[in-house]
Amino acid sequence: MPYPDMAAAVQNGNVDAIWQVEPFQAVSEQAGLVKIGNLFDGPAADMPVAGWITTRDYAEANPEVIDYHGPGRAAGRPPELWGK
Repeated sequence: MPYPDMAAAVQNGNVDAIWQVEPFQAVSEQAGLVKIGNLFDGPAADMPVAGWITTRDYAEANPEVIDYHGPGRAAGRPPELWGK
């Protein structure tokens, strides 16, 4: 189900609950829906939930892009330290 349609599905009784990302979660809460939990608390707090994927050819041809989006950025390091 597309994120923009989720809040209405709950409000109309078509589903009992939804899982959303921002900004859709904030919009749903403003519409009166109640957040019942956080998927990334507890045992999942440090679990990676997204990542960058590309082809080997692109990575080899564009090392500056790979460096920019590399481990420093993923680890939450400040921008001035990305790629270092």
